[in-house]
Amino acid sequence: MSYILVYILQCCFNVCKALEIRYTYENRLWPILLVGLALSVMMVLGLYLSIGALLEGDWFMIVVYVAGSVSGKFLSWHINKKKYRNKVYNLIK
Repeated sequence: MSYILVYILQCCFNVCKALEIRYTYENRLWPILLVGLALSVMMVLGLYLSIGALLEGDWFMIVVYVAGSVSGKFLSWHINKKKYRNKVYNLIK
């Protein structure tokens, strides 16, 4: 059960981190604050569960933690790649 929860928390954390960057780019204050609050809760809960399991000798939790993080980064990249690719390209150009 804790494996699934840590995996989901890490995926959501990375997606919300991308949202926070996007809202900062768009200068939207309230979404930044709400996503920041959600990030803090997810970070504390995910670390609590994963470090607690690690201290009990469950080394597989490291694999779940990293897999959730990588999956979340891929998911946020996949969601946002088409929406902001042209805007970033035009800024650099």
